[in-house]
Amino acid sequence: MGIRLLLDTNAIIALLNENASVTEATNNADSIFISVINELEFKSFSSLSLNDIEVV
Repeated sequence: MGIRLLLDTNAIIALLNENASVTEATNNADSIFISVINELEFKSFSSLSLNDIEVV
């Protein structure tokens, strides 16, 4: 079945900040999920770059 990750808000922030542990975990994952609430929170944050939006 492979590695499946559900990222919470802290993990998403760490990923956007290029945290090595979170980056490694996501690179090794077969599937990565976030909740709809997380997606709405980040898309409403005005200082996100286009790259950050693509990552989310």
